[in-house]
Amino acid sequence: MKFYYHGTNGRAAKKIKEEGFVKNSYFAKDLKDALEFGGKHIIWVLLESKKVPDSWQFRVPFRIKPDLIYKIEKYEKPKTLLEKDWMRELVFQSSLPREKKLIEETKQMKNLIRKGVSLRAIGKQFGMSYEGVRQRLIKYS
Repeated sequence: MKFYYHGTNGRAAKKIKEEGFVKNSYFAKDLKDALEFGGKHIIWVLLESKKVPDSWQFRVPFRIKPDLIYKIEKYEKPKTLLEKDWMRELVFQSSLPREKKLIEETKQMKNLIRKGVSLRAIGKQFGMSYEGVRQRLIKYS
């Protein structure tokens, strides 16, 4: 069992606390990533690590009941600093190897597209949805 994190806004955090997470909710393996890509309210959930894909961010294919939420904390993040790429790299050093991996995977995806492989097939190969592949290609193009 290991902690995973979901970043959101205050209103959504209150609803999640009362109702739990819906199927296919996103989580991050690193608290800093949840804070960077989610909201200031970070929800901690304890999950079996063998059920979690090897990715910095993932979706849980099942509902998580409110009683499985470990805690909810509000963090302050310095948005003005994090909007600058060079500062983001200094603050989130743990994300850099992962970013390089994402860029390399995206190059592999582009090569598969050139060979005529569909986005759905690429998504299956990389453990992502069609929309996830599309978003990745947009972000790293």
